[in-house]
Amino acid sequence: PGERPGQAPDRMAAEEATPTPVYDQDWLADASPAMNWLEPAFGDLPPSPTTSVKIKHPERYTLGLYLNGEKVSPLNFEKRYLNGKGVAMSAWRGVDLKEGDNLFEARVLNKAGQVVGLPLRRQVHLSSAPVNAVLVPEKSTLIAGGSVSPVITVQLFDRWGFPARRGSVGEYRIESNHQLRQKDGFDVKRMSGGAAETPRYKVGEQGLVSIELEPVPQSDEVVLVFPLSSGDEQVKAYLKPHRRDWIMVGLAEGTLGHHMIKGKAEALDGEAGEDKLYKNGRLAFFARGQVKGKYLLTLAYDSARKNTGRRSQFGEIDPDRYYT
Repeated sequence: PGERPGQAPDRMAAEEATPTPVYDQDWLADASPAMNWLEPAFGDLPPSPTTSVKIKHPERYTLGLYLNGEKVSPLNFEKRYLNGKGVAMSAWRGVDLKEGDNLFEARVLNKAGQVVGLPLRRQVHLSSAPVNAVLVPEKSTLIAGGSVSPVITVQLFDRWGFPARRGSVGEYRIESNHQLRQKDGFDVKRMSGGAAETPRYKVGEQGLVSIELEPVPQSDEVVLVFPLSSGDEQVKAYLKPHRRDWIMVGLAEGTLGHHMIKGKAEALDGEAGEDKLYKNGRLAFFARGQVKGKYLLTLAYDSARKNTGRRSQFGEIDPDRYYT
């Protein structure tokens, strides 16, 4: 029946929580008599500073609920549910929590009011304002391809290392050359000549925040800044080229001829005949595709381009642009 207080969940184990059953009279009808703490669930992070408590136990017992060593007010007691088969469920609601760890203790009492066995314990953490932001690559879409909208997913944590409180909101800004994805195709404030609002986020399950950007045509770095209570937190994400099949196109053309004079008087001696040969041709090739699964290679050659200098083959490369 005892339960040790938990620790902060693994930062990378930010999976969606399993839907919680509705613990009501219908659920209790087929419940077993085993004692079990139902709400809050183990590891649950409440979105508000109050919580409900529900504990299933044998009908012959009653429970005394304590929070951080103090007895919970009788005014918070909601109801004692019975299923007529010897099983009961005691429920409290609106129990106030403090920021940080909160330790509940349910003491089991017999009909004489005596404590029976070990108490049930459950630790509940109420997250404070976020102080840290971390990129979650496995939940992000870090692709640059011109048609795919990048999604930057960030996980926010409080000062104890727990995910930020679900439903809390805040501001952020984009310091790189990127734009938020406009769902309706345009920004009303910018179209009317006003300044666009500072973008805001809303924290989801496990402190996750997802920010969708407009598609970008080339690899680049995204820089997000979150003004938190601890100061500005910067999150950087690199957009990689979209995986694509190889494209290869080539052509070769040429002409080879020999000048001839009909009824010539005499043949040319030695290598002089080569003066009568003429030739003209072109070779061009273009290829683009992935190398080693992470680099996008673009290769182009055209023999028809005139070589005007020792470094003319680099004439079309812009030194201010980043090439993957």
